[in-house]
Amino acid sequence: MQYFERLPVEIIEKVVLLLDVKSLVSLSSVNKYFHEFINNNWITWKHQCSVFGIPKANIALSTWKHYFVKNYGAAAYKQQWLRGTFSSICHSDDSRLYSRKYQLDVNTWGDILEKELSRM
Repeated sequence: MQYFERLPVEIIEKVVLLLDVKSLVSLSSVNKYFHEFINNNWITWKHQCSVFGIPKANIALSTWKHYFVKNYGAAAYKQQWLRGTFSSICHSDDSRLYSRKYQLDVNTWGDILEKELSRM
């Protein structure tokens, strides 16, 4: 038994909640214990949904990771846009804009438009 497996689950959970998505993926590849803990911990994925502004849903606890993965791309794209990543695009053929295609809802486009207009 590894020493980290002796730690209380609550402590590991608190540490995991401080990590971003890339760090979660890295930690889950460390060993089988962390892989299973991260993949099966619904609190972690519900927290990541709230970090990315993914709307709350009434879903089963076991499906939070799937819900996050399904909505992560569009949420990350919106965050990049709101931070100004795409504000300096001068040509419609700029590859940063079209590198990935995500379906964004009307409210998301409204948020993006407001932010872009406030930059002018």
